Amino acid sequence: MNAQNTPKDKQSVIVDQTNASTVSNTPPAEPNLEDMELNEEQLDIISGGGDGTNPFAKG
Repeated sequence: MNAQNTPKDKQSVIVDQTNASTVSNTPPAEPNLEDMELNEEQLDIISGGGDGTNPFAKG
């Protein structure tokens, strides 16, 4: 993503990672849990309904 396409609420950062003596770590962004929704299949799986791949799951 270049600076021209960066959303206004985000920051574009370029870091030189060519130095072999430097280890770079980039933690993932914290998810916005207020904006997450599960579909019916996902809800069924986490509620114990299973998806047919686990022989011990209810279903």
